[in-house]
Amino acid sequence: MALLHGTAVPKLRAMHSIGSHLLTFPLKARTALLLYTLLSFSSGSVLSQDQPVTTGLQDYAPGRVVVHLGPSPLAARVQQEQFTSELGETIASQLAVASARPLFPLNGPAVVQLQRIRSSNALLLPAESEDAIRIRRSRFGLDRWIVLELAGGETVTGAINRLRGHLLVEIVEPDYRGRGAGVRTTDNSLPGFTPNDPRFSDQWYLDNIDDADIDMPEAWDIQRSASAVPVAVLDTGADLDHPDLAAALLPGWDFVNDDSNPEDDEGHGSNVAGLIGATGGNGLGIAGVAFETLIVPVKVLDQNQFGYYSWWASGFYYAANLGVRVINLSAGGENHSEALNAAVLYAYDRGIVICVAMMNENSDVPYYPAAYSETVAVGATDRQDQRADPFTWGKGSSYGDHIDLVAPGNGLISTFLNGSYARYAGTSQSAPLVSGVAALMIQIDVTLTPREIVTILQQTADDQVGRPAEDIAGFDIYHGYGRLNALSALTVVSTGTVTPDVFASYLPRPNPSSGPVRFVYDLMEPAAVTLRIFDVRGRLVATVLEGVSRSAGRHVETWFGISLDGNQVPSGVYLYELVAGYNRATGKLIRLN
Repeated sequence: MALLHGTAVPKLRAMHSIGSHLLTFPLKARTALLLYTLLSFSSGSVLSQDQPVTTGLQDYAPGRVVVHLGPSPLAARVQQEQFTSELGETIASQLAVASARPLFPLNGPAVVQLQRIRSSNALLLPAESEDAIRIRRSRFGLDRWIVLELAGGETVTGAINRLRGHLLVEIVEPDYRGRGAGVRTTDNSLPGFTPNDPRFSDQWYLDNIDDADIDMPEAWDIQRSASAVPVAVLDTGADLDHPDLAAALLPGWDFVNDDSNPEDDEGHGSNVAGLIGATGGNGLGIAGVAFETLIVPVKVLDQNQFGYYSWWASGFYYAANLGVRVINLSAGGENHSEALNAAVLYAYDRGIVICVAMMNENSDVPYYPAAYSETVAVGATDRQDQRADPFTWGKGSSYGDHIDLVAPGNGLISTFLNGSYARYAGTSQSAPLVSGVAALMIQIDVTLTPREIVTILQQTADDQVGRPAEDIAGFDIYHGYGRLNALSALTVVSTGTVTPDVFASYLPRPNPSSGPVRFVYDLMEPAAVTLRIFDVRGRLVATVLEGVSRSAGRHVETWFGISLDGNQVPSGVYLYELVAGYNRATGKLIRLN
């Protein structure tokens, strides 16, 4: 497959009517366009009067809300982390608050463990000073997020109603709850072939005669170890003494119990960690995609595979401050959260590849954080190389216009509790295969950016291998750009055929949004700039500016959600196209009016 005639931005989606050439648009170095994201919370509270919160433990923590403060003396106290439970009285005299704490503390557990991890010779991202972390937190608004624990029978709904519209509060939301995307199965009817480790014969997803695999043995001829690449696995933890994992495990953290012992009490996280980096060729068990990858276990799911968004956001923040190269989260929730989105953006801005499961609802309902543009959203295929529908236990791989690619995920054997092995089925198992390949790519070329890695994965994926009605040529909502092919991806990296990443890109913010959306970009020299908005069928919805001359330097363009006919656009998914000179950036916008 011809690769990287141009540079794609993450989450380019279903733009066939605009032209499939967008992925291969020629990119000239003479005009470097840097498209940045700025967090803007001008749309106010996440929940409005016509968006009531639902009830039930399945949806959010019953006695907790997450708040983003506006600029004020109180917010300054949050930044200095000197506030107390009096915050409740400060915000609303009638609100009963047991405690208040920063969601993203400046001196969190990552600071304590960083030195231990750096002594492991890991290829961590460059260390950042406390001042640099402080600046990054402030840039993405993380320094003004607080978690309020309610008291006195105060309900989440009541707290949100009292805080909504308060002058000190920009956003208030429940601490939503999501779940893991894998189910343990006893189905042993999936055959394989045996090269190396004793259980390799069960690893059909790496190599099988029908080629419904990711061509892993051939890829290992190029690179089989990622022994210097740290990957954070945000999950139920890991079996810390597992003989196929222990050598590669780094210190981690447990955000469920708030301690430094991320021991797995379910098995899901151990399965995911083994798929990424179980030691290969050691005469034990299975082989991970990337032998001896340095795994940082971060427990953000409980013994039932449930987890609150505040745990997930803390996990992203922790992993980013450690400087890992890849984050894997095999979980998702139905609710958008500005706090979780901000944490994902913070990690992406740090330069981290973020692989996330699409979930297993056999529908196009978006789950978060897979629906966020900074993530690599991974769906699942089965032993027949088709979209997993159903899995061995039922349901099927979720799909939608936010999917990037697919990978095997139906009945994957991997490490489990107490040194044992077990099968799980779900998009939970697909995402770590992509994370493992990304780690191998980084081991070969540490200069690769997240967007370059995503583009390579997309453009080297095997297309049109699934059901003909679903797996059409090019991008489709069921398989994204195709099924993961490790051999093709590593070949591109090892042969040096990667086009340099000429401009860094984050998608506009806020996204989703019900208010103004800001596009901030830097021009290295004067250029004519065009910004258009399309619907998902490729029809022009709005022209923000067209062919307007801009000088070198930083510029901000704002779209107020107004269509060509002068009306507010309805809620839904939209696509933007920003062109400056020879450079083009594209992506997805979600309107919540």
